[in-house]
Amino acid sequence: MGAFMNVCQVNQVYPYYRDLQSNFSFESHLVTSIVPPRYLPLDTEQAKRNYRSFGDALRIFLQSGTTIVEKSSPKAYLQLISFCNLHDGFLLLRELIFSLSPQLSGNYYDYRHDIDTLAIIPGERLSKFYQQIINMSNEITIVNIPNGNLAMLAYRFLSLLRSTNCPTIIGLINPYWKSINKHR
Repeated sequence: MGAFMNVCQVNQVYPYYRDLQSNFSFESHLVTSIVPPRYLPLDTEQAKRNYRSFGDALRIFLQSGTTIVEKSSPKAYLQLISFCNLHDGFLLLRELIFSLSPQLSGNYYDYRHDIDTLAIIPGERLSKFYQQIINMSNEITIVNIPNGNLAMLAYRFLSLLRSTNCPTIIGLINPYWKSINKHR
C-alpha cells in the first residue's frame, strides 16, 4: 500500500474503515473516481496498469501463506482460502474485509459466548488478561452493533477482578463496580 500511495501521489490510498460504503471498489476509488481528472488519457492508462500490477502483488502477498496464518486467524484464513479464484488482489482484499465485517454486511459474530467464558487463569499475569479484554473490547467497538456487549464485557471484567479477592484490586475497582451495579 505504501508503494501504491507513492505511485498515486496520495497520502491515504485506503479509506478509513469507518468511512467504507457497501458499494466500495478499489478500482473506482483509485483509478476512475479521481475528480477532477488529474491524469491525461495516457496517464489514466498507466494508472490502470499500475492498479493491475499492484493488485497482482497484493494477491501474491495475501495468499503467501505467511500473511494470514491459520493458527492466529482461523476465520480470516478460511475466508481467504474460499477466495482462491479471485485474481484481482484489490478485489480479494475488499472481499476479505467485507466478508469478515458485520457492519459491512459480513457475518454477524455473537461475542456473548466469548465474554461468558472469560477467565483469569491461575498463575497468569493480570496484564495478559487485561490485554485479552482490550483486544475483545476493540473488536466489539469496531463491529459497532449496539447490543450491550461492551457493557457485558465491562461487567464480566470487573467481576473477574473482584473474584481475585485482592484488597488492592477491589479498592481500585470498587467505585466502578458500584456504578455499574447501580446502573444495572
